[in-house]
Amino acid sequence: MESSGEGAHQRKPLFALVLTLIVSGLVLLGIAFALNSMYKTVVINDDGRQRVEVVTMLSTVEDVLNQYEVELRPEDKVVPALDEPIADGDEISIKRATAVRIIADGKDKTVFTTQDTVLDVLQEQKISLGQRDKINPGVGQKVRPGLNITITRVTQEEILERETLPYEVVVKKNDNLELGVERVVQQGQEGQLERKIVVVYEDGREVSRQVVKEEVVSQPVNAIVEKGTAKYFTTSRGERVKYRKALNMIATAYTAGYESTGKRPGDKNYGRTATGAKVKRGIVAVDPRVIPLGTKLYVQGYGYAVAADVGGAIKGNRIDLYMDSTKEAYAWGRRRVKVYILR
Repeated sequence: MESSGEGAHQRKPLFALVLTLIVSGLVLLGIAFALNSMYKTVVINDDGRQRVEVVTMLSTVEDVLNQYEVELRPEDKVVPALDEPIADGDEISIKRATAVRIIADGKDKTVFTTQDTVLDVLQEQKISLGQRDKINPGVGQKVRPGLNITITRVTQEEILERETLPYEVVVKKNDNLELGVERVVQQGQEGQLERKIVVVYEDGREVSRQVVKEEVVSQPVNAIVEKGTAKYFTTSRGERVKYRKALNMIATAYTAGYESTGKRPGDKNYGRTATGAKVKRGIVAVDPRVIPLGTKLYVQGYGYAVAADVGGAIKGNRIDLYMDSTKEAYAWGRRRVKVYILR
């Protein structure tokens, strides 16, 4: 009986040891399982250029990136967001911002952006384009490192120009107006031309102008001026007489007598001129090639006369003046005189 009691007493400590080991193993296994469940495998995709798989116990995207010292610019785009929780198997995608230079509106600045096209960048920067504005490169251009975007502001305006159209002066000769005298018959008036011009500016600087419409608002009115062509001389009595031409001539006096004509009273055609007119004071003989017969004259120192006779010795600028007496003829003799051909 005693042997049996001792055997039972020896089995109790062994059972307790085995139980303790089992429990401890289960605890350790639970702890290991719990620890293993806290670790997460995460992929960090840095702009498609580097893709790294990491293990972490941290809970947010920002914590994981800080853990692995991934530096970010404020403009970089991270998906999921920095404050989002992280789960095992997640991928953190980083899109790096690209430096883009924008020249517009008198400013030159560099911005960092994750946008895909030039248009997206402009919208992000709240830069609007006018209908006529120029942009280089085009709005559909993909964003790339070192990209320069230049915007040229194009404006245009319509202006109205007025131009004066000069009038002409029309000169008309007037035979009833004394030579050297002018008379304005009609006042001249300038006309006016209107032009509609489109002026184009680029960044405030004029680059072109084009006439789109031209219209004569009023035609010029020509001035009309009459210019006197009439020549006048003043007689010894103060009378002003109009003439057509003046000739310097040699004037010789003659009578109807034998000394001048070789005829005596009673001879045929005595006292008659070559035109058949009866001689009297005022009848003069001329060269018809110089002064046509019938021309009215005024001879300086003699008076009014009519070219009604010819003579064989009268050639060129010579003239014979009829005198009523031989005494008058001798008194006159031969002189240089001015002969006016009257109108």
